[in-house]
Amino acid sequence: MPAPALPDAWGEARDPRRGRWIAFAVSMLAATASLGRALWWMPAGVLWVSAAATVGAAVALLLIDRHPTLGVVLSGGLAIVALAAYPAPPPFALLPLLLAIARGVRYGAVWWAAGVTAGSVLVPLSAAAIFGVRVIFLPSMLVVIASGVTLAVSLAVRTRHDRMARMRASFEERRRTEAERERVRIARELHDVLAHSLSSISVQAGVAIHLADRDPQRAQDTLRDIRRTSTQALDEVRQVLGVLRGDEAAALTPEPDLSTLPDLVRDAERLGLTVELDDRLDPRPTGTVELALHRILREALTNAARHAPGARVRVGLRWERGAAVAEVVDEGATRPVEPASGSGRGILGMRERAALLGGTLEAGPRGVGFAVVARIPAEGETG
Repeated sequence: MPAPALPDAWGEARDPRRGRWIAFAVSMLAATASLGRALWWMPAGVLWVSAAATVGAAVALLLIDRHPTLGVVLSGGLAIVALAAYPAPPPFALLPLLLAIARGVRYGAVWWAAGVTAGSVLVPLSAAAIFGVRVIFLPSMLVVIASGVTLAVSLAVRTRHDRMARMRASFEERRRTEAERERVRIARELHDVLAHSLSSISVQAGVAIHLADRDPQRAQDTLRDIRRTSTQALDEVRQVLGVLRGDEAAALTPEPDLSTLPDLVRDAERLGLTVELDDRLDPRPTGTVELALHRILREALTNAARHAPGARVRVGLRWERGAAVAEVVDEGATRPVEPASGSGRGILGMRERAALLGGTLEAGPRGVGFAVVARIPAEGETG
């Protein structure tokens, strides 16, 4: 079932057929009155000319919504002819004239509607030339005034309508942009959680398999780490999904920050890395910057464990010219590296996270190893 037509800023239904037939019906009432006057004063030929032109002007209104220029010219022109032929009150043709101007502006024939308005000046001139009496000339001047007022009001309404349309389009564009940003943010958060956790589980599982026969106790410890990592990942995914559902408790759950940096180091060491931490980032940056640094460090350490197993890794945090700098540099793998799998979006995600806060991220080979350096400005923070 189609939705009902809603009124727009022009006071008529969005379905143009309704406005078209309403204007035609109203104009035909004026045309009928004009015909009645011609029948009452049958000998007067100008009355018949005026009545016929009024009927034609009413019929021509039906063309405006489909052929604006033609409809405005025919309807407005015939109405002017009707008023010029017999400008005595009541001016029945004034109604189709005003409707032609208003609907012409409504459907984009602005200049033609203005031309019809200018043409209405012929009415008082013809009254003066034909009748030469003030009693007819003054009412015919009202035709010019009414036409000018109608044109001005129609232009004001059209300007308002266009402004509202631009505002709606701008609002929709902003809404789509915000929705896209939110989707990207959610995808980034889920990637950070899942990619880190699953990569850690994959590396830990490989360690457990390697130690199963030689050192069963360490293998069991590794399996416990896998269980802990998977539980933590499930909790973080539930938090993200809770925020999406509007769960207030999930929204109030503290986000990771650099206070958990020792835990990140321990997790990396459980994956077989040897981590040297140099933390000189004092004071700590704002919450959003701190969260971004936490995510970048965790992703970089996970990548190091995957692509450089057993490597020695230096992790540095410091202030540098008003920016918080996080650096993760590994010295290369100390044992064979298994073929990498995955989407390869880890570095891209880190770079996007830094860029959102006005920062940069550089990632690439350094010697036999690999380096990730993130710089994120922190307004109001000093180092």
